Amino acid sequence: MKTWKPALLLGTALIALTLHSHAQQSQSKRTLPRISDEELFPDKVLAKGKGFEVRQSELDDAFISYKASLAARGTQLPEDKRRQLESDLLDQLIFEKILTKRATAEDKTAAAEEAEKAYEQVQSKIPENVFEQRLRASGMDVVKFRERLQAEATRRVVLNRELKEEIKISDADIKEFYGENPTRFEIPDRVRASHILLSTTDSLTSRPVSESVRKEKEAKIKEIRERAVKGEDFAKLAKEFSDDPGSRDRGGEYTFARNEMVKPFENAAFSLEPGEVSDVVESQFGFHVIKLHEKLSPYKRSLDEAKEDIERLLTAREFDKRLPEFFKKLKKDEGVEVLVSPGA
Repeated sequence: MKTWKPALLLGTALIALTLHSHAQQSQSKRTLPRISDEELFPDKVLAKGKGFEVRQSELDDAFISYKASLAARGTQLPEDKRRQLESDLLDQLIFEKILTKRATAEDKTAAAEEAEKAYEQVQSKIPENVFEQRLRASGMDVVKFRERLQAEATRRVVLNRELKEEIKISDADIKEFYGENPTRFEIPDRVRASHILLSTTDSLTSRPVSESVRKEKEAKIKEIRERAVKGEDFAKLAKEFSDDPGSRDRGGEYTFARNEMVKPFENAAFSLEPGEVSDVVESQFGFHVIKLHEKLSPYKRSLDEAKEDIERLLTAREFDKRLPEFFKKLKKDEGVEVLVSPGA
């Protein structure tokens, strides 16, 4: 009797406990409301101002996008830099919200035209399949990319109107800069040349092509060279065959000085005489055929020639100098409050 009574009591207690637990669970199912994802994982408001908020999800998206862009370039973000990056990204999001809010109808129209031109330019330089692959690697599709171009253009137009257009560079400033920086306006000897490139890098993987493909490209560039030597229009050949998106549409043409191109290309171009077509030249980019148009002697740009470039440079410097205070003022005018520090 003494051996089974505790066991019996324990069994009875377990049964009672189980029944009570089932009853509680049944009652919970009947009475507890469903908890939404937003309640479980609230999208915190990190900062707010007059008529806008910046939420945690927006910062997360910006952070993921930044990391994806780093990964696409083969680099990673050190973990000890994350907190500072998140703080910088939050500031950037606040600034973007304010600029977008201040856009006028005229700003938006100008931005739409600018964004469309930017999209067409990108399309003309990158093959469609490569373009879409790069977008996917950055976590975007074409629609999101175009939306981003529009948003960036809008903010840029507003920033130009409210800050950049207020900067005035005097003729005296331009003249002073020209006089104090004489070597900046000395142009060394240059060449004006066109080239046709057959790339030996796979456009999708950014890795070298196979040896068989490489040999096919080498044979093809030799055929193209023969056609050029026999007098075919070099610009037309470049537009038809060249893999260089930076020069293809203008017939492969560049004007450059020494130390501006990869060495095999530079050496070949500077060794040619006007009108001469090079042998096949191999560089890290692939196989080239080059035609020299003219050799340009060194000279010094006059103040009149350099004036616009100097004005742009000085305007950009003054813009960068004024930007932090401009942002500080905008935050004050828009009543910005940072409610939660990133990572908190």
